[in-house]
Amino acid sequence: MKTLLKLLVVAAVVNGAYRFGMAEYRFSQLKESTHSVLALGANTPIEQLKDQILRKAMDLSLPVAAERVSLARENLRTTAAVSYRQDVEYFPGLTYPRQYSFTDEIAALR
Repeated sequence: MKTLLKLLVVAAVVNGAYRFGMAEYRFSQLKESTHSVLALGANTPIEQLKDQILRKAMDLSLPVAAERVSLARENLRTTAAVSYRQDVEYFPGLTYPRQYSFTDEIAALR
């Protein structure tokens, strides 16, 4: 009986760690993708860049709303700010709210 209880506790810990790890991994994937979009989109209109970022977030199943993605371009510098809130289920039926955000800036060379 003790062994079964220990296995259940270990399974719950591993499950929670996996879910938190996947949430962090998807966040880093969105960050990297946004950096690539900015780096390759020096001449791309801002709205297209925003659409590409939102599409990647959707592909990663992240709850990023369009109003939480802001882009600005000043001369050769393009800045993107992305934020979202995600509830991570660390134990069946229990969630932990996580706030994710980042800002990226690229200056085009000409």
